[in-house]
Amino acid sequence: MVDRARPKPYITRVGIKRSVLRDRHSTKIPLAVLLLFTVLGSTLAFSAAPVFASVGCGSVITANTKLSASIGPCPGNGLVIGASNIVLNCAGNTISGTGTSAHVGINLTGMTKVTIKNCNVTGFYYGFLLSSSSSKNTLTKNKANSNSYGFYLSSSSGNTLTGNTANSDGHGFLLNSTSDSNKLSGNTANSSSYGFYLHASSGNTLAKNKAYSNKQDGFYLDSSSSNKLSGNTATGNTASGFYLSSSSSNKLTKNSAKSNNYGFFLDNSSSSNKLSGNKANKNTNNGFYLSASSDENTLAKSTASKNYYGFYLDSSSSNKLSGNTATGNTASGFYLSSSSNNTLTKSTATENHYGFWLDDSSTNSTLAGNTANNNTNSGFYLSSSSNNTLTKNTANKNTNNGFWLDDSSTNSTLAGNTASKNTNNGFYIDDSNNNTLTGNTANKDDLGFEFFSSSNSNLTKNTADSNKQNGFYLYGSSNNTLTKNTASKNTNNGFYLSSSSNSNLTKNTADSNKQNGFYLSNSNSSTLTGNTANKNTQYGFYDESTGSGTKGTANTYTSDICKGNGGAGSSPSGLGTPQS
Repeated sequence: MVDRARPKPYITRVGIKRSVLRDRHSTKIPLAVLLLFTVLGSTLAFSAAPVFASVGCGSVITANTKLSASIGPCPGNGLVIGASNIVLNCAGNTISGTGTSAHVGINLTGMTKVTIKNCNVTGFYYGFLLSSSSSKNTLTKNKANSNSYGFYLSSSSGNTLTGNTANSDGHGFLLNSTSDSNKLSGNTANSSSYGFYLHASSGNTLAKNKAYSNKQDGFYLDSSSSNKLSGNTATGNTASGFYLSSSSSNKLTKNSAKSNNYGFFLDNSSSSNKLSGNKANKNTNNGFYLSASSDENTLAKSTASKNYYGFYLDSSSSNKLSGNTATGNTASGFYLSSSSNNTLTKSTATENHYGFWLDDSSTNSTLAGNTANNNTNSGFYLSSSSNNTLTKNTANKNTNNGFWLDDSSTNSTLAGNTASKNTNNGFYIDDSNNNTLTGNTANKDDLGFEFFSSSNSNLTKNTADSNKQNGFYLYGSSNNTLTKNTASKNTNNGFYLSSSSNSNLTKNTADSNKQNGFYLSNSNSSTLTGNTANKNTQYGFYDESTGSGTKGTANTYTSDICKGNGGAGSSPSGLGTPQS
């Protein structure tokens, strides 16, 4: 698990009294007056009868207002919205503060159906503040620069923020303390500590927002559930593009994370989230990272390219990954560490180091219908991981092995998988016992099926065809059972047992191999029954052992057939019939 030390942002529930937010000498504008400021030389023109009132630092706005000039620097608060159902249009003017104390640029505490637009706010603790059930307000095309909090919502729901920008703030956009069902679209947060931060807030929609070059995370959900994030972009953030901590049941769709430390990071029991159609590209660490019991998530149709790990599950279980693609990642396309009961289906891993890697007691997982091609090590690699099921997967043209079970990866089932044109083995079982291989195919690999120091396994109805060495090779592997397997057209032997004893070979077929059909070297106490070895270049059955078994060997042969072989039916003669 990657250690992710992160500073916790300063979170406070805002409850500032009206008297604090209003300067003593502020002027209250009458409710029914429409105040329009138009600068004509040094003269002010009004749409109604002149009202000799000024809008300045600490003013309380109670009517539709359009600013004609900038305000500040304000030693206290900027503007206070004192009525609902009004519009404040700053017309691109700036409200500036001095950057001291907990002052507010524009305060909408408790207001509803207010529109704030075209305002630039800088140098306050809170740029734009919606607090204490501020609802159904609209903020559009505003800018918050160099505030501690650019846009701050606390216990405020049902608001709409569109086309706003937060630059160089502590937090760009912060939804805090049950700020629910808000809509944020087309906003930008850059060069702040956090871009978009949701704390204990649910049911919000974030769409087509951009977070870039922030010092922490682009999008951060903390203890926040049932939010929808779609079409957002996170680029060049120091920590994560999208970070979920203790946040569940969220939907992330068609988002993009590029050139961050982590792309998408689910941490601290972030469970039951649905991620679909997302892209993670060129992130320093992981494209998609599930950590610390982030369980029962769904990741579908997402792409991870040119990260360190594409998809990384760390101590996270019962997740479903389907239809994902991992390409060109430095370590592994899909990596599971201490993660169990996961399901990976119909996913593709190409040009990574490992395609799919299950490590460190990742157990009871199912991999079905996946493809691993052209990886620089192996297509599917299980290390110290047992009780897994691999079905109908394909591994082609990998630099090492197609399928590799290593370091006590036991009790797994491999069925209907295909390995072709891998540089080393199609299937390599190393120091791993009690596995079952059924109906798999190894074609044009260096070696088809190799068992090294691996015992008590069952191989049934597998096919090894046209491999550069042996079809089936057992070395130092005893007590295995091989039934109804086929080895044909391999460059060396069809079945080769070396220093492997007490095995049962029944009804297997070895045809047209360029050396022997069945070759036993320093292997004793095995039973061969009903096997067929035809048209091999040398012998059908070649046994180097000596003992009290069939024809002076140390093994037992019964009803085996050897026909049309180049050297002879068997050596010693009589291990099968007829002897040709």
